[in-house]
Amino acid sequence: MTLLHINNQIISILFQDNYFSEENYSSIDIKTELEENRTDLIETALQELVAANMIRQVGKQKLWIMILPPGSQGQQLSLNFHTCLAIADTINSFAKANNLEIEAVNPLDIGESHIINILEIIQDLISDAKED
Repeated sequence: MTLLHINNQIISILFQDNYFSEENYSSIDIKTELEENRTDLIETALQELVAANMIRQVGKQKLWIMILPPGSQGQQLSLNFHTCLAIADTINSFAKANNLEIEAVNPLDIGESHIINILEIIQDLISDAKED
């Protein structure tokens, strides 16, 4: 369990509810052995998100909101050609192996949807591995 894991859970709640409050503390998944430090861990994670300019606290109450609306927290990402080629090859190979009829992915035209496809492929493989 890391602060990153807690940060990800907080962000998920913010995307769903548009705010995070002290009432949400109990919904954060924390290992049993760290339970006594629950509040400190969550508040440290919240401080990290504030420092990263992703969220801000509203007034003096324990209520946080995203600084930018969900979907606006974009990042610029540069990929070299070898990475783009690997992404395209992975998606195309997965589609072929699973008899999916999709348009072949061009390594010169990799975008956000292709990254999402790679993540979905990984999730599919994880699910398959858990079933075995």
